[in-house]
Amino acid sequence: MPLLSFFRRTYLYILAIPLLTIVLGIGLNEAVLIANHGSFPVMVNAGITPSKGVWEGDPFHMVMTPTTHMNPLADVFLFQGNVYSIGDGFIYVGYWLWSYAPLLWGFLAVRKLSLVE
Repeated sequence: MPLLSFFRRTYLYILAIPLLTIVLGIGLNEAVLIANHGSFPVMVNAGITPSKGVWEGDPFHMVMTPTTHMNPLADVFLFQGNVYSIGDGFIYVGYWLWSYAPLLWGFLAVRKLSLVE
C-alpha cells in the first residue's frame, strides 16, 4: 500500500500509464508470435498481396488461415495501406501518451512543490 500512496503523491502514475500501455501492446503481439511459433499472421485483403503465402524477404509474417492461432489479435485492421493488430494499436497509443506524460508530470510536480509552504 505505501507504494500506491507514493505513486499517487508523486504523480508517477502519469508516467506509468503510457509505459504499461506499451507493455500491454508488446505482450499481445508476443502472445500471437508464441502461439504461431514465431510467425505473425496477416489477414490478406485488397491492400495486401503476398506471393506463395509469404512476403518477399519477410519470413516474419504469414498469411492468416483458419489454422493459425489467435487470429483476432493478429494483423487484421487495414489502415492507409498497412495492416495493424490490436497490440500495435496499444503500442501507438502508449507512444502518443508518452509524448505528453512527462510534460504533464513535470507541470503537476512543480505545481505541487509551489503549493508546499
